Amino acid sequence: MQAMGGNPLLGRGLWMGTVGPFQPERAIRMLAGRTVVSVAIVLVMMGMGHLVVSHAQVTADDPVVDTEGSETTVAAASAENRPDHEDPEDYLWDRSDVVEIVLSGTTIVADGAGAEVDGGTVTITRGGTYSVRGILADGRIVVNSTDKKTVQLVLNGADIRCSWSAPILVENAKKTVIVLAEDTENYVADGRIGLAEEAEVDEPNAVILSRDDLTICGSGLLTVRGEVRDGISSKDGLIIAGGSIDIQAIDDGIRGKDYLVIRGGDISIIAGGDGLKSDNETDDTKGYVSVETGVLAITSGADGIQAETDVLIADGQITLRSGGGTNRRVGVTTFGKGIVAGVSAIIDGGEHVINSCDDAIHSNGTLAINGGTLVLSSSDDAIHSDRAVEINGGDVEVTWCYEGIDSNTITVNAGTVRIVSSNDGMVAGEDITIAGGVIDITSSGDAIAAGTDITIVDGQISLSSGGGSNARINAMVSAKAIKAADSIVIDGGTLAVDSADDAIHSDGCVTINGGTLVLSAGDDGIRADTDLVINGGDIHIVKSYEGLESANADIIINGGWVRIVSSDDGINVAGGGDTMGMGGPGGWPGGAGATPAASGDYCLYIHGGYLVIDAAGDGIDSNGSIVMTDGVVIVHGPTSNMDAAIDHSLFTMTGGFMVAAGNSGMAQAPSTSSTQYSILLTFNTMLPARTLVHIQNGTGEDVLSFTPTKQYNSVAFSSQDLVRGSTYDVYYGGTSTGSVYDGLHQDGTYTPGTKYASFTISSMVTNVGTNTGGGGGAAPGGGEGGGGTVVRR
Repeated sequence: MQAMGGNPLLGRGLWMGTVGPFQPERAIRMLAGRTVVSVAIVLVMMGMGHLVVSHAQVTADDPVVDTEGSETTVAAASAENRPDHEDPEDYLWDRSDVVEIVLSGTTIVADGAGAEVDGGTVTITRGGTYSVRGILADGRIVVNSTDKKTVQLVLNGADIRCSWSAPILVENAKKTVIVLAEDTENYVADGRIGLAEEAEVDEPNAVILSRDDLTICGSGLLTVRGEVRDGISSKDGLIIAGGSIDIQAIDDGIRGKDYLVIRGGDISIIAGGDGLKSDNETDDTKGYVSVETGVLAITSGADGIQAETDVLIADGQITLRSGGGTNRRVGVTTFGKGIVAGVSAIIDGGEHVINSCDDAIHSNGTLAINGGTLVLSSSDDAIHSDRAVEINGGDVEVTWCYEGIDSNTITVNAGTVRIVSSNDGMVAGEDITIAGGVIDITSSGDAIAAGTDITIVDGQISLSSGGGSNARINAMVSAKAIKAADSIVIDGGTLAVDSADDAIHSDGCVTINGGTLVLSAGDDGIRADTDLVINGGDIHIVKSYEGLESANADIIINGGWVRIVSSDDGINVAGGGDTMGMGGPGGWPGGAGATPAASGDYCLYIHGGYLVIDAAGDGIDSNGSIVMTDGVVIVHGPTSNMDAAIDHSLFTMTGGFMVAAGNSGMAQAPSTSSTQYSILLTFNTMLPARTLVHIQNGTGEDVLSFTPTKQYNSVAFSSQDLVRGSTYDVYYGGTSTGSVYDGLHQDGTYTPGTKYASFTISSMVTNVGTNTGGGGGAAPGGGEGGGGTVVRR
């Protein structure tokens, strides 16, 4: 039973100086008598399961996005793309059939059919295996095969340089496989420096260029130096299956037009343009980049990995520095993203470090992270998707960014997400759903913000916004921990917040059904512009300006455990609120905010639960009415005579248990319209903090033993133990041997202090002592307003 269960991490026994393990069911049984049955039933129902409601709506004017075929794993997305050209036969050959090509400075010798030499060029005219070794000072290897066989080009210690063309050029072939022979070092460079200065560079525009499918494999070393455009480029598909490849290129490092697949190897790229790229714009099954495994270190002037359609990362180790890195602010026309996908980006695993001057990971469509370890640093968004971000696993650490995750919708189902941001941590144009995982956000702006709805089902969430609850922020700055335009629904999970602004804020409604929430706020703990509903959960507002606030509607408490510490009102119904920034006390940014037009129409409903308030202002302030039918309410109220433990225009009490201590200046009890009896006890002197007040019936049975945490001279009390026609004695001081929970003593023996008064219940509200406050709206000592017999001793 989550709503009523103990929290082993927080330990209720530490609250307000209580001792011993907390026993909530026992406490409610003692305080509320028969009402405990209905309280428990409500909370059990809330704890057994929660209905997650989708608040997303599509109107006739909204664009309908076709999500059919949109997958969130690499395997599923790969199945939707054009298969690559790999064949196991690509990596096999008969050594006896290998044609040897020997390079000797300015001459070339080819020993076998299929290789034709013309000056500084050797042309391979048919499929087969060709081994190339030696140094070619200024020449090239051309593949121009018209048969249907694969050309295997084995670089066996080759150094090829060309000042007028691509050192390796595949003009025509069914497929070409470049094999980097084991324990060899190979070097290719175009050296066409003069051409690089021209406005247009005619093809071949790469050091290694293939007009057909190309595969590079093996275990040797390949060094590529490009002075014109790209390092390695294919006009069809390109597969890197092995080798140690070191590329420096004026423009892109490795480009595969139809697709680029990395299946292995140790690849280092320094590129003036993009690092890895696939750019087929005419076929939505092509234009993808897939990294299955391998080690990649990429430094790019533009994007690190860029795909026209999908970026698919299954595993591997990727280190990216794009656009000059985080310390260089990207210009309006400059691209410097780490990973860019035109349709979807999916990461299933691997270890990846990205340092980018623009977005670290960006998708024009959807983005999914299912596993792996990512360390991201960005001058803009760390993770950005135009449509949807989904995190299903993995460990994502954003060490620096402007905004951590930015998308139309965001879903976190599992994994660990840590974000440090100079603006918002997680922001969605529409809704955010958190169903599990660990989320830790430190943001200068809002930690989690949604344009429509936020739903939290489960997970461990830690948020610090705007420098924390001790910070002071500008009136124009929003630094809320959780902020939604339409609604916030919390069904479960563990949430810890330290916010300079509101901890939880909705321009619409807030509903809490479960979970453990520890909130510290520079402004309100939980604030809704419309209804604020608490059905369950364990809510600790350890610091706030106001604990719970509904600006223009009702607050409804049906169950759960709610503890509030506030520097002003503990609960404020229809009290207006800040219009921007913090609506804190005088001198804080934001001012008092707007006053609702018809606050008397709104109400605080308490139908169950366990509520403890420690307020410097009003404990409960309803600018409308209060209706309490069940539950437990304990208020350690204000010491100022301008504030009251309970402040209302009408308080109808029909059930439950309520005790509220504070200053008598503005003190009120429940109204005479109630059906359960109440008293308003007023002392003729201010009693020191932690002075026990005790009420017992005529047979000496304990009705109330309560120790307020602050000085007081007024106590409002209502319980089913108050019976019409019965006489009661009031004491202050003395001691009790009972256990103490939130100031209430239970199951103990009272040793009397000073007897203050005796009274008899004869009307709905009985004033005991000299009441200078409201007393339910009537004068003390008689009638339905404050009647009863009071005997001072």
